[in-house]
Amino acid sequence: MKKLILLCMLSMASVQAATTYISPATGNFDLRQWKITLPIADSSGDAAEISPEEIMAGYASKYFYLDDKGKMTFWTPVNGKLATTPNSSYPRSELREIIGDNSRDDWNWEGHHTLQACVWVSQVSMSKKVIVGQIHSYGEPLVKLQWYNGDVYAQIKRQENGENGEIKTKLASPGANKFCYTIDSNAGVVNVSVAGGGTATYDYVGTDPNWKIQKFYFKAGSYCQEKIGADTTPGAGCKVRFGSLVSTH
Repeated sequence: MKKLILLCMLSMASVQAATTYISPATGNFDLRQWKITLPIADSSGDAAEISPEEIMAGYASKYFYLDDKGKMTFWTPVNGKLATTPNSSYPRSELREIIGDNSRDDWNWEGHHTLQACVWVSQVSMSKKVIVGQIHSYGEPLVKLQWYNGDVYAQIKRQENGENGEIKTKLASPGANKFCYTIDSNAGVVNVSVAGGGTATYDYVGTDPNWKIQKFYFKAGSYCQEKIGADTTPGAGCKVRFGSLVSTH
């Protein structure tokens, strides 16, 4: 009986340990200007958000945590009781940068704005696609950095209204290995590059001056390109690990 009780206690301890997550704010990341969107619903049914203050206070969950190697980990399941943002069919565990006191204090085409990160894609769902970095506007995303089946692509929107599609450029083929990227907007020209790989450059303001009316912000994490329920494999989803994440303005 004593042996049975001991085994039960060890089993309970193991379960508790498995559900204890370490906050990325305790790692080597400055998250004071980032909030995160989660793949689960809040009380209103929308995709839940965690504020910068909550992140800095120690928020962690199975969707956003520091792994045992100090990597900031984003997990996005694609089946189960999940939620998406209003203009998307795909779930995400993704940081969104906030400049200033509220989410409307973002940046425009002027000035120099850079996002740099080192990333491992550890798991993807059936589509084999995940977005790991973005420049987004209040309309269309200007830049999406997509990992697809081991390759990394820059996807740059041609026009502010979304017409004429996007320019897609293959930058590298890291597979599951680490790759380090830079997404840079400087006076209306965007450069997207992977260290040791290629670069995509586009004069977005020169091509379409309507971009001048937009405000922009960086995003980074695991934006899994899979509709909820499309991949019914148990445990299906996208897991992305960040070794570093730095934005400058």
